[in-house]
Amino acid sequence: MIAMLRGKVAWKSEDHLVVDVGGVGYRVFVPTPLIGGSAEGDEIVLHVSTQVREDAIHLFGFESPADRDTFLLLLGVNGVGVRTALSALSALRRAELSRAVADGDVRALERIPGVGKRLAQRLVVELAGRVVVDAVTPSTPTPAAVAANPSDALPLVLARLGFRRTEIDQALVELARDPRERTLEQRVQEALRFLGKGGA
Repeated sequence: MIAMLRGKVAWKSEDHLVVDVGGVGYRVFVPTPLIGGSAEGDEIVLHVSTQVREDAIHLFGFESPADRDTFLLLLGVNGVGVRTALSALSALRRAELSRAVADGDVRALERIPGVGKRLAQRLVVELAGRVVVDAVTPSTPTPAAVAANPSDALPLVLARLGFRRTEIDQALVELARDPRERTLEQRVQEALRFLGKGGA
């Protein structure tokens, strides 16, 4: 079973790359962003899921092992086939998929080609807490880590002002970059200035 390929992009199509590995061309289906970011002649490393069917063997390639594992998680959901799983990682980055699942954002999941409301709801239920997001360095706080303080009133204030959860998370991360002690009022003002600029 092929788990990884390293080679040069021989050519690309709408839904796959042909990767030349030592003179052998492998057709690998990949997410759309990978196709757009690749050019013929580029050296590329793909983490591969080999899918065997009665009539064919297909290779699906991803930038990271975590993307490949997410593809396999998606395949474990009833009603999700290889095309839909690949489309999910084309329409949404892994972090966006994780956020949509965590927030129960059915509308975001419905943006995936082939996913209707019922399947989107099933994705929320079956993938909750299972989509892996990349670790970050301590200098870049995550929204989850920043929002973990239940005594912080800032998220509630911003929510009452009409900001969405994703916007609030962005503001919390931005404010956490500066360790200075500030009053709630000062932090609210800084958050509003940040959000008024449309984020980072």
